[in-house]
Amino acid sequence: MVSVLCGLLLSPATTVYRIEGDAYFRFVREGRAVFARSIGLRSEGGRLVSACGLPLVPSVSAQPGFTLDADGTVRSAGSVTGRVMVATFASSPSGPDPSGFFRSAARAQMVEPGGTVRIVAATTAPKPVQPSTDQVAPSEPKETAPPQPMPDPEFLRSGGVEVSFQDEPKVTGDSLTLGQIATVFARAELAPTLTGLDLGPTPAFGVARTIDRTFVLGRLRLAGVEVRSVRFLGPLRTTVRRAGQDVPHSEFVEAAVAYLAKGGSAQWESPTPGPTMTVPAGELRLTAETSSTNGLEASVTVGVYVDGKRFNGRTLRLRSTAPVASFRVGSVVPVRVKSGSVTVQTRGRVVQIDQRGGTVTVQLVESTTRVVGTGTPDGAVEVRA
Repeated sequence: MVSVLCGLLLSPATTVYRIEGDAYFRFVREGRAVFARSIGLRSEGGRLVSACGLPLVPSVSAQPGFTLDADGTVRSAGSVTGRVMVATFASSPSGPDPSGFFRSAARAQMVEPGGTVRIVAATTAPKPVQPSTDQVAPSEPKETAPPQPMPDPEFLRSGGVEVSFQDEPKVTGDSLTLGQIATVFARAELAPTLTGLDLGPTPAFGVARTIDRTFVLGRLRLAGVEVRSVRFLGPLRTTVRRAGQDVPHSEFVEAAVAYLAKGGSAQWESPTPGPTMTVPAGELRLTAETSSTNGLEASVTVGVYVDGKRFNGRTLRLRSTAPVASFRVGSVVPVRVKSGSVTVQTRGRVVQIDQRGGTVTVQLVESTTRVVGTGTPDGAVEVRA
């Protein structure tokens, strides 16, 4: 089913694609991953987005008029600009929701289409019929995108070169070329040299790099191009980022909490938010590598692995939210000893708190006996005899 909201926003430049096989397109909406089996795709700012503007993840470069092959290869103006990766799951995600997207609590494995999984064009969307203006309530004016700069054919025939920066392009590979971040208009014999112009290394993941007119002109001059015949259309600079996949801080917290909870029923939370980490495209795995606990606090280092190789890591500071978090060593608390249907209530002094296991050791005030129990919401320690 095509996403309902995006289906209402289809334009003539939008083509509906669907996935044959057990896989999904992956998008980001309000910071969270959502998935679709069939959806309209278009080019916006040099990247593939859904018909309603949700970015495809991992990001893929594309220009208006792009084509998408069954194996995910994206072609613009006859050149390959990227490849769409699709999401697979061990179990089917839930949904679709009212807007037509699927969600999943399980981590998606990002793979390239192939074998039984292929992408096909469902239809080219027609221009939507405009509703009648009769009795239509006035609405707020909508902000429209500025018109795209158009090249000057006479200037190009005379040997001129025109360059139009893409809007915040996301690129792949270790080296950056002019063709990755800008549309170049030039005579056919000169275009390959210009689009392949080396602009230096690709920025690191999560780091933005600004490329401006002055920098490009300097590179063109070094390549032997007469820069007096070069002019720029539209903005005179752009911000470049490396294409990859985003890992929100919440996923690091989930991995750390799951690791700490393996040994017992203790509950943990991250008291402060953290930034999203951008990592390379591929099979992603978060693994808790080291941990330590100190009373009500814990520290966990979570490693980020892409295609089995460690890419980065993050150390999180967590605090306990389990009932035992309210106990203090040395305090006297109610103790309830239960055996079958019989309950005996007494008092004891807290001598040890096991945050990871979620247990409290108390010494009964009427003897030297020590017992181990679990905390309750009303501040007592419950012991099963």
